[in-house]
Amino acid sequence: MPRMGPCGNGASRTGLFEVDKLITFKRKGMQLFPCFVSGCDQAQEIDCLLRNSQAARTSTIESKLNSLRDQLNQMENRLHLANRGAMSEIDDTYTAIAAFSIGRSS
Repeated sequence: MPRMGPCGNGASRTGLFEVDKLITFKRKGMQLFPCFVSGCDQAQEIDCLLRNSQAARTSTIESKLNSLRDQLNQMENRLHLANRGAMSEIDDTYTAIAAFSIGRSS
């Protein structure tokens, strides 16, 4: 993943960072990650690097899709229950009409 901030040797966006290493450093409580470009003495903010990584963007998209999928499933379940309730009411009404009709014809 390319760096996002300025480089200490003026070679902005030339350093590459491994997402796994950034995550490991972040889990250890580190906020900055050193630049490995020769001659650079600037450290980059791990959060900034992770937010701008392809893996982070993909993860964010997957998270949003999963959330949408969950919402659709909930809506489908509510619709199914509503339909079942409506069908039950229709069945009850039909039964009542049939019983009324049979009672009138006797």
